[in-house]
Amino acid sequence: MTHYITKLIQVALLSLGLTLFTACGGGEDNKNKIPDNLTSTLLENGGSIKGIDGIVIEAFKDSIDEAITVEMKVASVPMLSLPSSTKAQGKFYRFNASKDVYASSSFLVAIPVPKDVDTKHLALAILLQSEDRVLHETQAEDVWDVLSGVYSSENNYFIATLPFLAKDGRTLVLVSSSKYDSPTLKGKQKKLKSSYKHTAESDIGFKVNCDRFDDAEFNNRNTTCSNIDETDLELALQDAYTDMKNLGFADPYLTREIDADASSYTPNNANIVFGHYLAKLLPIRDVNATQKRWPCGEKDEITNLGGYSAGSKSFFVCIGSNGLTNSALGTATHEYFHATQFGYKAIRKKPRNLWVTEGTAAASQNSLTDMQRDTSRGYHPIDKSLKSKVKLLEYKAQDFWVYLGQKSGLGLNYLQDFFLKGANTTTVDKALKENFQMTQSLTDTYWDWAKNQAFEKTTNLRGSFGVKNCKYDPRMATIENINYLSDAPPHDKVFDLPPLTSKVVKINFIAMDKLGYTGEVEVSSSTMSDIQVKFYDTSDEDTNNCLNKNEVSQKSITIDKADSLTYYVLISNTSLTNDRNVILRFPRPSTSLEILTPTNNMNLEEGNTKFMAVAKGFDGGNSSLSYISWSYINSAGTKVGIGNSKSGEEVNLNLCDGVYTVTAKTLYTGFNTTNLSSSVSFRVRNPDSGILPAHCSWSIDISEPTSDISYLSGKTIDLRAIINDDHPETDIPLSSIVWREGGSTGSILGRGLNSSTKFGKGQHTIYVSYGNAHAQTTINVVDVIGTLPEARFNSPEADNNLNWVDYFDGESNVNISFIGIGIDNEDGSILNNNALSWSYRTKGNSSWIAMGQGTNVVLNLPIISPSQTFEVRLVVTDSDGMQGTLVKEVTIVGPVS
Repeated sequence: MTHYITKLIQVALLSLGLTLFTACGGGEDNKNKIPDNLTSTLLENGGSIKGIDGIVIEAFKDSIDEAITVEMKVASVPMLSLPSSTKAQGKFYRFNASKDVYASSSFLVAIPVPKDVDTKHLALAILLQSEDRVLHETQAEDVWDVLSGVYSSENNYFIATLPFLAKDGRTLVLVSSSKYDSPTLKGKQKKLKSSYKHTAESDIGFKVNCDRFDDAEFNNRNTTCSNIDETDLELALQDAYTDMKNLGFADPYLTREIDADASSYTPNNANIVFGHYLAKLLPIRDVNATQKRWPCGEKDEITNLGGYSAGSKSFFVCIGSNGLTNSALGTATHEYFHATQFGYKAIRKKPRNLWVTEGTAAASQNSLTDMQRDTSRGYHPIDKSLKSKVKLLEYKAQDFWVYLGQKSGLGLNYLQDFFLKGANTTTVDKALKENFQMTQSLTDTYWDWAKNQAFEKTTNLRGSFGVKNCKYDPRMATIENINYLSDAPPHDKVFDLPPLTSKVVKINFIAMDKLGYTGEVEVSSSTMSDIQVKFYDTSDEDTNNCLNKNEVSQKSITIDKADSLTYYVLISNTSLTNDRNVILRFPRPSTSLEILTPTNNMNLEEGNTKFMAVAKGFDGGNSSLSYISWSYINSAGTKVGIGNSKSGEEVNLNLCDGVYTVTAKTLYTGFNTTNLSSSVSFRVRNPDSGILPAHCSWSIDISEPTSDISYLSGKTIDLRAIINDDHPETDIPLSSIVWREGGSTGSILGRGLNSSTKFGKGQHTIYVSYGNAHAQTTINVVDVIGTLPEARFNSPEADNNLNWVDYFDGESNVNISFIGIGIDNEDGSILNNNALSWSYRTKGNSSWIAMGQGTNVVLNLPIISPSQTFEVRLVVTDSDGMQGTLVKEVTIVGPVS
């Protein structure tokens, strides 16, 4: 079908959209001077070459910038079959050029037609590579395209136009099929026919043909195509052409039909008249798992709806059973815009980036005098590179181009400034810098777009966002969610950002008490010149307040009450080419620790001694959240734990006469802050009243032996005592400790806190004295022939410091499980159940408290603050009544006071 218009019937040639092109090598004298059968020769602008088997390639005047070397040779038959019902006529050839060259007006190719071939149904098939077409990489595959042409009976040539010659070569072959028409040149001016359709607005026509609908293998859905479909697409293309020309765009880079009635051909002296532009309708089809979905294939719920090939200057639109729908018409506009893009010489040169070609084509579908999004496509997320080709993101790059046009108050024609430079990231940057209305780099423009896309919405893409200013749009990025707790600031986060990519981080500042804190956030990179950062406070949502906020890479955020605040951090890598490593840091404030009481060299009376220190800079800068551990060194040089406190809170200890060195140490573990310690020395003396506090009076208790177990006759029995005196901080006695049998006047068994003795069978009373304090116990000694059983602890393990949190029952107690066994050393059997008896006592006490029997018992205690040491005893009894004993110390570290 054809559709075009005349303005004046007197200029019928132009009224039909016909253009005369000539190619000559210097006039009539040179007509027969083309060397024959050259495999490689130089093709000049406006010149001709004749190569292998008499094939002629001609360059129309002004179609190439400089001469190129062209090689023609016979090629092997490609693996990819020709389209169905298409038959090769003659040899396959391969054309190579010294460089990639797209001719402004195409090259003219003349191939001799073999003998006995029907000249009415010829075409030229070219095997295109993916790079010759404007498409997504998931469609990348080689494909045959067919170039229409005409037949010259005068010299037996089939003549067609070839848009480009490639450095790496392309394969061509003359083909025939009943579906192709190759009219014979008549060499006379075409006359206007009244049967042609006309419009009153354009003198350029389009001819659309239904193609491959009769190919059952390709058209596997049995879709039909009618003259109405052809006419509708012709009208749509006519309108698109008019719109683009009115906006000042270049002519489309599309094949135009050779007018056989008006053209003639002689090698080196061609007179070719071009008519209307050509386009095709193809059927939507199903493709299998091994096929690419291009062209018109539906696969993985994605359908190719059309395509443009600069390698053949052709484009097609796909239709289904519903014919030329609005969606198909939108595709026609999109693909026609690709043809318009390639009308610019700079775009025909590589490299080309899809985010430019596809992004601007998608933007063109609803744009003319102003820029509008194609709303059938989703938004471009800023956490994916603007250059990304993943999941068809290059089409969604329309958001950038629509934003730029709307921000600048420009329509679609503003894109011409970019097309004149090319279609890649570098040329976009150059065009932006040189455009008098923009004059900023792509890095700056990308940053403005990223802020607008995710938060600011100052350019709302004609209201399509539906989100107010300064409010995060969750469609634009997948956020990194971070909680900043007052007692546990987060660790640093490291991100790798590809070029032209952004990251949105949501930081929730959560207060854990009523005092609040200050949170520090900082963004850093080894190349901060490429990194842009802006903080967005959620309290600014639905306002314009964020627009005037400074763009800083670090921020101090104060939480001044038991409340929470949320900030978003937008981080962008504005580099055009390089990945950038970005670190989101949470700096720690400077820290200090000072003991307020007691002070150094202070003299204190015996009694309750108070300790207090202040830690600063820990836990987000809030000193009240810093935990402090207290200990002291007694006069014997032994370290003694006092307990834990918060910064600024007291911890108390009863001390008696002596010299002490007390140490405070921070215990914060919420982040990698170095803990600090501080020490002071002081003296505790007897009170001026002369009356000693109760805890400084003398006393003694026997811890070993105990009356509840039996001992062996003739075996060593340990004698151990616990004292309390005016120096309870040390076990060094202030007076002699004497052990006796029977009572205060009995025979001496030993001296000191620790001693030993042996007894014969029977009951024995053990008496110990310390100053005016004394204690006694009675034990049972037996005669037994055999070996004592062995008691063993399995749990808790060797580390005897137990954190109360690990054993907290959720209410007010701690439950610590003890597991043990007994071994009968005479026969190696395991003792359990009632053979195991457990008891405990607070360290320093002499009395044992029963815990129960069996291999597993639980010690249930109220929460202890700040800490307490206990002795746990396991007594195992074998079948002979023999007993083995094991005592273990465990310290329960409680919460702060």
